[in-house]
Amino acid sequence: MDPPPGNGSLYTTLDTSRDEIRLLEITSVEPVVCKLSIVSLLDEPEFSALSYTWGDASVTEPIIVEGQSIAVTTSLTHALKAVYFQWTEGCCSDDNSGHRIWVDAVCINQPDIQEKNSQIPLMYKIYTSAQRTFCWVGLPTPELLGAFDIFAYLIQEFDSRSKSQQEGENFMQGIDVDLAALIPPMSHLFYTQYWRRMWIVQEAVLSKEALLVSGTRALSLAAISFVNKWLEVYGLRHDATSAPVSGDEEVLAIEATRAKVRGGKYLAMAKIENAKSFVETRAAYWSEETDIIFCRTGMHMYNNFSTYAATNPKDLVYGLMAVLGFTLAIDYSPAKTVADVYCDFVAKWLSTCGPESYELSGGDLWFLAHAGIGHSWEVIPRLPSWAPNFVAISELEPAQGRIFCTVEDRSIEAFGDHRLIPTCSADSLHCAAAFVDEIADAGPAITRFTGIDGPPAQWTQWVVEALVRSPIHTESQRHRTFGLLEAILHMKFMTFKHTKEEMYSTTCGYPQLVHWFLFLLFEAWKFKYKNNDEHAFYAACYTDQVWDSDEFDPYESARWRLMRVTPKPSSPGFDQTIAYWFAALEKFSDLRPFETKEGYFGLCPPLTEKGDIIAVLCGCSNPVVLRKMGDHYSHVGVCYVSEYMSDEKRSGLNTASFEVRKIEIR
Repeated sequence: MDPPPGNGSLYTTLDTSRDEIRLLEITSVEPVVCKLSIVSLLDEPEFSALSYTWGDASVTEPIIVEGQSIAVTTSLTHALKAVYFQWTEGCCSDDNSGHRIWVDAVCINQPDIQEKNSQIPLMYKIYTSAQRTFCWVGLPTPELLGAFDIFAYLIQEFDSRSKSQQEGENFMQGIDVDLAALIPPMSHLFYTQYWRRMWIVQEAVLSKEALLVSGTRALSLAAISFVNKWLEVYGLRHDATSAPVSGDEEVLAIEATRAKVRGGKYLAMAKIENAKSFVETRAAYWSEETDIIFCRTGMHMYNNFSTYAATNPKDLVYGLMAVLGFTLAIDYSPAKTVADVYCDFVAKWLSTCGPESYELSGGDLWFLAHAGIGHSWEVIPRLPSWAPNFVAISELEPAQGRIFCTVEDRSIEAFGDHRLIPTCSADSLHCAAAFVDEIADAGPAITRFTGIDGPPAQWTQWVVEALVRSPIHTESQRHRTFGLLEAILHMKFMTFKHTKEEMYSTTCGYPQLVHWFLFLLFEAWKFKYKNNDEHAFYAACYTDQVWDSDEFDPYESARWRLMRVTPKPSSPGFDQTIAYWFAALEKFSDLRPFETKEGYFGLCPPLTEKGDIIAVLCGCSNPVVLRKMGDHYSHVGVCYVSEYMSDEKRSGLNTASFEVRKIEIR
């Protein structure tokens, strides 16, 4: 947004010693006319705050502030009109703020770097002091207004019932609508760009009362959160009386509704709720002794918001500080580069690492999942390969093309006396590493969708060729299919579940997933070798050894072997299997399958090269790919090799099976 013309007369100097801010008083909206006043937060003034998306800076319209015409984005104009309506005709007619509201774009003199540096740290006080925060979620499209109306209906229905009537089937029997049919249109409330903006996290979380508005509609965030939690509880309910029974159409219908509700969980709301819970817990239990725990927990929560966006790349760090509980010196001057800010973030995190951090979590190098030269991301000048590229991450879909590191790191114990607390200085990261393998070959990138119509994806053809060449791992005698399948499914399941039994205790189950994977490989086999003989495929890829492995009990092995590789659409869980499979592929789109010199399959960043090193780092839950660069290394990216995730394999680090060394990554 362009700076207001004549800003020298519009803005006077604020007294930083008194935490002074400016407030916008809306006097009319046709056109939008406002006054600008200065107040001190120390005097506890009454005012509201605005949370919104700035929108396209090139699409503006004028508003009048103190008699001067200034250009603001059309998003802000619509937001101010929506707020004014709630004050004068809507649910906030009892507001005693005097129609005064804090709006960052106008209340901060944006071209004044020194003022921005002093005002941004006050945002915690501003949003916690405001009487309420108006969250303008977007233009009042028919779809968005329809979502507002559905939530309003459900909230009204809840409020009109007793607590017992609000629960489970009791509530379902009392409403005149098909809940499953409401899930898709309700989702439109969370489809707007508002929910991808970094600053909204602190604005919604820190507010005394957050009110979502668009046009003439308004709903409290707390009420929407209540509905969201009820949907989650209802969708996950399972008891003896609700187990599907053949022929029981009512029970099956209930389970179908629950499945639809489970698929409609609103991730944006869940993230806000988790952040709010963290802030409340920190406020209740913070002490000097617990400070490091809350700091580490808060900073690690960045993973939840890594794909949120901001106009200024520095705000991808600054925008979370008030919520997550860490502090950096805010500097918007050109002398402080974006790379400097991102390196400062890592330095702040590593300052919390020490011997005690091994007991707290151990995953000191989790940020490497957001870094690396092996991704096709926009390059930030002077950004070291180990520093997070927050700009590139903010442009991705959640988890797209990345392998997340977990908080827990089992390699800590494995390193034994070779433990090394990671440190960074200037452009270098120092840590302990064990070089365990090397990239022998990498296949084509995994595509988002692998269908059964048309030519098979190139990456599946690469896998088939590798399996024909060597289907069984020589040392472990395990079929190599399992390693790659576990890598592909890792992100789909491992976010919330840990053991293989838990990972695959889905409607479809692990055997069904393996069966579908074999079918995809058979389709690639037929295309590549011009041979549609199932028996030839089984013989070439030693597929019988898949079902003979100790991954399955004998009954499962016999049943699934009889089905061969042709999926049966009528088999239980078939549709769910396909859905899970395609969801897993979407998570891993743009990553490449690879095989190592030791014969293992895995997944790696797209720009990984033959000869790159696979290393286990002390403090990183996943193995990483490194590239030798003279006397130091470059971080290519985090990879996944199931064999190097196992406790058994990592235990070799402590028995001199691998050489552990201190390395420098730049």
